Amino acid sequence: NLISNAIKFTPEGEVSLWVTQHHGEGPESPEASGAERLLFAIKDTGIGIPPEAAKRIFEPFAQLDSSRARKYAGSGLGLTITKRLVELMGGNIWVESGSSGGSTFFFTLTVPTPLRLPGAGRARPAAIAAPEKPPALDTTLADRLPLRILVADDDFTNRKVAALILRSLGYAADVVDDGAKAVAAVREVRYDVLFMDLRMPDMDGLEATRRILEACGDGGRPRIIAMTASALGEDRQRCLAAGMDDFISKPVLPDVVRETLLRWCGEGSKPPSAPPEASASPKAAGRLDPGTVAMLRDMGALESVARIFAEEQPPRQAEAREALEQGDYPRLVFAAHTSAGAAAAIG
Repeated sequence: NLISNAIKFTPEGEVSLWVTQHHGEGPESPEASGAERLLFAIKDTGIGIPPEAAKRIFEPFAQLDSSRARKYAGSGLGLTITKRLVELMGGNIWVESGSSGGSTFFFTLTVPTPLRLPGAGRARPAAIAAPEKPPALDTTLADRLPLRILVADDDFTNRKVAALILRSLGYAADVVDDGAKAVAAVREVRYDVLFMDLRMPDMDGLEATRRILEACGDGGRPRIIAMTASALGEDRQRCLAAGMDDFISKPVLPDVVRETLLRWCGEGSKPPSAPPEASASPKAAGRLDPGTVAMLRDMGALESVARIFAEEQPPRQAEAREALEQGDYPRLVFAAHTSAGAAAAIG
């Protein structure tokens, strides 16, 4: 609200926001350790506020003089609400201005300070003149090969990583979380490619593929690419028998996705007589895959995807324990497989 008002009342010049540590006296002074008081300042070079108006600027429906109010439409209840919010958070708010022009709104907040700050102890450059490495994005592929793509996977981490990989190639993919939704989506939209997880609850990827082929008939169907954490030959044969076109192993990597799209949809491409053997993940069991970690870091998504994965695991582990206690081994295997696939997706 403060920044919006500053912009509205500044027909020319600039608006700036500053945040600094505040060491002044006040009721919001942090008494306990582990807290820090911050001072926010929103400064503009706008029309300014006369002293008398500044005294009541935080009152409901306070306005400037009538000529300015007509031109700039006043600030209504916005500043009153802003003042109340700041006070509810233990801070103070005030304004310094003059009728000759320019205003600065200040407010203070006391915020907790974690004992360990992310990135503490690491030196960071004050400025970077140029990227340290070439950009990870290859958005030219989507320009050369425009495609409508759908991703079907029941795990949020896997969907997120797949969407990020496709975005790095220039594609804004649609995503669904089960086979039935994939079937419904294909009936509504003509997709060129569908990346399909094999093991999903309610309707798995194999059954969804059969229904999509029945619905689409001979023409207009998407290329269906299986995604699975298993590289077993029998899984590959089941995929082909269900009518899938290709088979890639998790963790899914950008180069593999790119090659798959070019193989099936590239200019002059024609379906191979038999899909290539799925390559097994190079990662040794129980070890971190530096390639996947580096890929996510280059995309600027490592921390967010890792956080999603961590949030998903407690309920999934609880489900696995419950399945074990009840002797429901298919459900136990499904929960373990889903967690393993998500773990592979983040390296």
